[in-house]
Amino acid sequence: MVKATYFVKSVLKKLLVTSAFFMSFASSATFITYTDLSSYNAATTNSVVEDFEGMIPLNNNIFNTGYSNGWNFGGGVTFRSLTNGYSSANTSNYMAVLGAAYYAPYYSRGTGDELHATSDNWLRMDIASGTKAVAALWSTIFRGGDTLSVRFSNGEATSFVTDQSNWKFQGWKFDSNIYWVEVRAPGDYMMVDNFTYSNVAQVSEPTSFSVICLGLVALILGARSRKLRVKQLA
Repeated sequence: MVKATYFVKSVLKKLLVTSAFFMSFASSATFITYTDLSSYNAATTNSVVEDFEGMIPLNNNIFNTGYSNGWNFGGGVTFRSLTNGYSSANTSNYMAVLGAAYYAPYYSRGTGDELHATSDNWLRMDIASGTKAVAALWSTIFRGGDTLSVRFSNGEATSFVTDQSNWKFQGWKFDSNIYWVEVRAPGDYMMVDNFTYSNVAQVSEPTSFSVICLGLVALILGARSRKLRVKQLA
């Protein structure tokens, strides 16, 4: 009995160390990337979408802005085109909402009106209330398969490559709130549509892992018990 008790304690100790390792590894990933809308929607709730529709004057196909304080369309997001991103030495630059008819080879992409920002600048989206997930359709005017740099208010950064067709869907989900995201297309004009920010459904991942650990304990103890019975019969 003493040996069996010691064996159980030894197994449990090893499993606790192993589970702590895997749980700490999982928690080190502060965001998850999504490359399609359906997966993003499945992981988020209460999404708010800015699609830039209804901003362009009738028969004009373009709505310009150079507001130094940014551009808010009446929702929870303010858009800015900034020379240095979050740096204090900033110049706010030109942005425009464009319709497909303005110049179809560049702007006819099947999603209606879209936001266009100055080349080489950081396009910044400030989310006033904070959010745990953001996503959008991203592109550049010349559709060159550009590498876009991305950085977030929590200090994280990443990058992705745009498609050489119409749009590239890209979204991110976080462990805690972020309050802005900045995206830059080096050497080309940034374009964005259907900018989305969302809440996140809570999923208890440690519980699933605990079930796996308990299953392993049962298997090990079962094997140990069978081994002892075989010895007794011998």
